[in-house]
Amino acid sequence: MFWRKSHRSVNDPDPLRERIVGVFRNAEAGEMFTLDDLADEVRAEKKDRVAFVLGQLASSNLIDQVVRIMSPVGGGIQEYPSIDNIPDAIYDPFQLKEIEVEPSLVKVFFRKTRIGGGAASDSQSSRRGHALV
Repeated sequence: MFWRKSHRSVNDPDPLRERIVGVFRNAEAGEMFTLDDLADEVRAEKKDRVAFVLGQLASSNLIDQVVRIMSPVGGGIQEYPSIDNIPDAIYDPFQLKEIEVEPSLVKVFFRKTRIGGGAASDSQSSRRGHALV
């Protein structure tokens, strides 16, 4: 009897999922977030739970997962749909030379695709500071 009451039903809303969806619903067009950004934004106790929810949302095509190669001197070089598509080397336009793609240069971002809602106010976007151009 106690066990039934202590576990959430499959049909019950997931508060963490709702908070994450809210972040994307209020995001500016093109605004991107890392796992760390989202965990901080929703005040999650465990990042693995946030990662699980992000995986569900990405699998449902409600958000995009974007894998971006970053230049060691700053700025994004190229985006890919998955880590499997990343080349061993890439031309870095910031350094005007080809560089080896190292794990430290690969960043995973999430952005909304089908989660609706209005754009966040400029003050919210500035406060979060996650918008990438």
